[in-house]
Amino acid sequence: TTRNMLWDPKQQYFGNIKYGLKLKEVQFTYSGNIFHEIIENRGAKRPLLYITAFDDYYTTLRVDNSISAKGKIFKNHYLDKVVAYNFFQRRKDTYLKDLTTLEKNLTSNTEDQDTARFTNILVRGVVSRDKPDTWMNYQLGYDINHEMGTGRRIENNKQSIGDYAMFFNFNLRPIEMLVLQPGARWSYNTAYKAPISPVMNVKLQPAAQLIIRTSYSRGFRAPDLKELYFEFVDINHNILGNPNLKAETSHNFNFNLQFADTYKQKHFLKIQPSYFFNNVNNNIFLVITNFIENRATNINIGKYKTTGVQLQTQYTFNNNLNVLAGVSYTGRSFDYDTTSTNFYYSPEVSAEISYTIPKTEVTLSVFNKWNGELVTLSLQENQVVQQQLAAFNTLDISANRSFLKNKINITIGGKNMLNITNVAARGFAAGFHGGSANSAMAGWGRTLFISLKFNFVKNA
Repeated sequence: TTRNMLWDPKQQYFGNIKYGLKLKEVQFTYSGNIFHEIIENRGAKRPLLYITAFDDYYTTLRVDNSISAKGKIFKNHYLDKVVAYNFFQRRKDTYLKDLTTLEKNLTSNTEDQDTARFTNILVRGVVSRDKPDTWMNYQLGYDINHEMGTGRRIENNKQSIGDYAMFFNFNLRPIEMLVLQPGARWSYNTAYKAPISPVMNVKLQPAAQLIIRTSYSRGFRAPDLKELYFEFVDINHNILGNPNLKAETSHNFNFNLQFADTYKQKHFLKIQPSYFFNNVNNNIFLVITNFIENRATNINIGKYKTTGVQLQTQYTFNNNLNVLAGVSYTGRSFDYDTTSTNFYYSPEVSAEISYTIPKTEVTLSVFNKWNGELVTLSLQENQVVQQQLAAFNTLDISANRSFLKNKINITIGGKNMLNITNVAARGFAAGFHGGSANSAMAGWGRTLFISLKFNFVKNA
C-alpha cells in the first residue's frame, strides 16, 4: 500500500585511527575519523499507472583529523596544543525509479540535486604551570575557530564565521583544604559581538572522603553555520536553518558534594548530590514544526532557565560488581512571551549494573533509564506553543569478553529491548492538529548488535 517507511533505510560506515608517539616528555597524537552514510527516502507511487516513484538519496561524508602535543616542556611547565581539520559534506540526489524493472535515473530538474559542504579549522594552545609546592599556578591559552560553508541552500552560496579567543585560569591554594580557580575569556567573533566571559570555581576538601565544589560562569555561544543556513535532512527529520538567529549569553551556577570511601579494600561507595541553575538569554532552541514528520527549525527564546537537583551513586564490590544509579529532577522555563515564566519539572531515573564472572571473565551489563513526562516547544502557524511528551523507559543489555591480554574485545548486546518506538505528545496551548492525541518518534525499535575490536600496542 505504501513505499514510505517509518524509519528510512540507511547504510553507515565508520572508521577511526589513532597513533601516538612520545618524544622525551611530550606525547604527540594523531587522530582520524571517517563516517559515510546513505539514507534512502522512498517516495509514493505516482498516480495513473503506479509503476514509478521519485526516490531521494542523502549521502553524508564526515572526516575529522587532529594532531595534538601534550606534555612537559620545561620545569613545572606543560604544553597542550591541538590542530584540527573537519570536513562535512551532504549530497542529495533525486531519482525517478521504475518499479517494474528497478531501474533508476537522475532527474533533470537541478532543484532536485544539491551538495552542501562545511569545513572547520581549530587551533588551540595552552601553556600551564603546575608546581606542587606553591600556592599559585596558572594556565594561559588561545583558541582559533574558523568555519566555512558552501552550497546552493546557503545564503549567497558561501558563508564563513571566525571566532578568536584568549583565556586564562589561576589555581590558588591559600590554605591546604581550599582551592580557588578564577578565570576569564576574551573573544572576537566575526558575526556576533562577544562579551568577556568570567568563571570562578571553588573546591573545599575538609576531609579525605568529602569534596565540596561550587562554580559560577558567564557563557557566550554564537550559532554555527548549520544552525544559521543548513537544511539538514536526516532519518525522518527536516531541520531548517534560521539566518536570523541571535547569539546566546548565559549565567551558570553549580554546587556539588562528593563523598567517596573504600572499606576493607573490597567495598567502594561514592555519593554525589548536586544542584544547578542556568539563565540563558536568546537560547537557541530546536522546536518541532510537525510531530508526525519530525520537522524542526531553530529559534531564539527570549529567556530560557533550567534548574534542578541530581543524585549520583556508585557502589563497587571486589572489582567484579559495579552498580551506578542516578535520579534527577529538572525544571525548565520557556520565557518566549510574558505569560510563560513557570518552571515545568521532569524527573529521570537511571540504573546500570555490570558484573564480571571471575572464571569466564565475561562482563554482563544492564542499563535502564526512565524518562519522565517532558514539556518542550513546537511551532504551530508561526506561534510557539508548549507540548507535553509522555514518559517512557529504555532498556539495554550486553555481554563483553576480552582475549589475548585485551588485544581483542567482543561485545554482544541489544538496545531498546522494550521496543519503544513512539511516545504520546499533546499540546498545552493551541491543540496540535485540533487537539487530538499525537505521538512523537522515540526510536526505531529493538536493535541487536555485535562488536569486534582489535587493539594493537607496541611498547618502546
